[in-house]
Amino acid sequence: MAHFIEVDSIREKLYLLIEIALAAEQFVSRYGIGVDNVEKLFPKEQYWRHTKSTVSNYSLEIAVKLRNAVELLDSKGIKFELNNSIHIYNSGIKADGTKEQKDIRYICNKIIHAKSFQIDAVGSSQKHEKLLWWAGTLTLSGTEQGKSSKDWCFFFNILQWCEASLTFLAQIEISLQNIQLNSEDLILRKIN
Repeated sequence: MAHFIEVDSIREKLYLLIEIALAAEQFVSRYGIGVDNVEKLFPKEQYWRHTKSTVSNYSLEIAVKLRNAVELLDSKGIKFELNNSIHIYNSGIKADGTKEQKDIRYICNKIIHAKSFQIDAVGSSQKHEKLLWWAGTLTLSGTEQGKSSKDWCFFFNILQWCEASLTFLAQIEISLQNIQLNSEDLILRKIN
């Protein structure tokens, strides 16, 4: 059997990523992060380092576990639907305004294999010019492996990925739990 996947743990991290993305502007504004003589409690460097660390580690853990769940269900012949509900936009030297729709498996694979993982900043002309916060988007880039290596770079909204992931978890939770609880090693422990 594949690794034991704790669905509630994944949900908790998805909720936290959503909360961090939605609260970023208010958090930075409240504490004046980045504004000289206004900044209190949280220096700008600490905000960006902590935010990137949290977003990077949570999204990587979630991506690995979700991809493992997809592969486990596939191996057992269990059918499920992966909606192409996450919009990605070309970025970097390939930025051309192109928008594509991808599923969570695609995003998970790119998070796992990214050579570059960036949290994107945004500000507002209605706020202080030095106030910048995480935009809730991630820019990923890497190199496609295969016969001909091809570079890729895109950004996406983490809220769409989190929402698609939560929908997927709701769809597969019972099947996943049944597979895991009936794994050979756990069944052997019940008999002995």
